[in-house]
Amino acid sequence: MFIGHKNELDLLQEMYASDTFECLVLYGRRRVGKTALINEFVKNKLVIYFTGTDTTAQESLENLLKQELREPAMYNAIIRAVANGKSKMSDLTIYSVAVGMFRFWYLTVPPRNMLIQRGLSEYAFQNIKPSLETFMGKVFEQICMEYLWKEYPTLPVLFTEIGSWWGADPIGKKTEEIDIVAGNKEAAIFCECKWRNREVTKDVLETLIKRSLLVNIPERYYMIFSKTGFTSGCREAAREKQIRLVTFSEMNLS
Repeated sequence: MFIGHKNELDLLQEMYASDTFECLVLYGRRRVGKTALINEFVKNKLVIYFTGTDTTAQESLENLLKQELREPAMYNAIIRAVANGKSKMSDLTIYSVAVGMFRFWYLTVPPRNMLIQRGLSEYAFQNIKPSLETFMGKVFEQICMEYLWKEYPTLPVLFTEIGSWWGADPIGKKTEEIDIVAGNKEAAIFCECKWRNREVTKDVLETLIKRSLLVNIPERYYMIFSKTGFTSGCREAAREKQIRLVTFSEMNLS
């Protein structure tokens, strides 16, 4: 039997019936009835309800997969492969792990499970460190997209769509990818994002221009983003071709 908390139930019902997005944080000291209140409210409602337990992050992730999937081992293997860069399943489909936390987990943790389980966390981290640059590559692309939105009024193209691009190169007979294409029907900005501990060279700029020609669009503009900076040869070529170069320190997204 559930007694009391009428005001709280009324508030939850009001938010539940709302036509807009709602978020409520329910907090309080232990044993005051928070879980009972939620259980009472969700009766006869179609909800997805997860209960936190005293488990490790790995156990929580495994439990989530077991609740949602019939064969979690198979999906685990697929997600792990995609997180490690095996994203092309066919000539028409490319997959990626959208949530950064999950992508980082599958890229770094499963291969070091034995070290972690034996308490050798420091050795596990040293083993993980070389993978961080690979992980940050995709994160940096998202940061660069945010920068383009921030600089939107100053850009040469008022884009209506933004994202990565991939397509077939009929001459090289292979699939090419461009980190970011931000454009509309008439023009696009083609971007390369390099998160690495060395300066970007002129050949990166030339490759970006070559790949952009695979996209059928009247006007093309270019930007290259770099964690570390650019060689003098790259800067000179960029000035000649009026290509904008941006370092991570210049982005100032705060």
